[in-house]
Amino acid sequence: MNDLHDIFDRFHWTRLHVDQLRRRQVDHEERDLEMDELRERVDQLATVNLALWEILRDELGISDQRLSEQLERIVARRAGAEPVGGRTCSSCGRKVPASRERCLYCGVGFE
Repeated sequence: MNDLHDIFDRFHWTRLHVDQLRRRQVDHEERDLEMDELRERVDQLATVNLALWEILRDELGISDQRLSEQLERIVARRAGAEPVGGRTCSSCGRKVPASRERCLYCGVGFE
């Protein structure tokens, strides 16, 4: 009788374990889908931003330098600080606030 109970108990725990693994797989698949959706939304936003920038540049004659300066001010304001110094990206040559770990324009990381 104990053997039958042990077999049933092992079967029960194995079934629970399989159910947990299936739930984890579903969670993983849902996260993958969510990440894909977020990547697509970020790509769409980047495309819209690029289109808007090209319109501003072409129609109003705003320079890349002016955009860079404004972007630096906004980043500093959001961080709660005024722009102090900064660094020049070794990859694209643009000025980036010192508080940033990556270039805002090309994405290269700073050491």
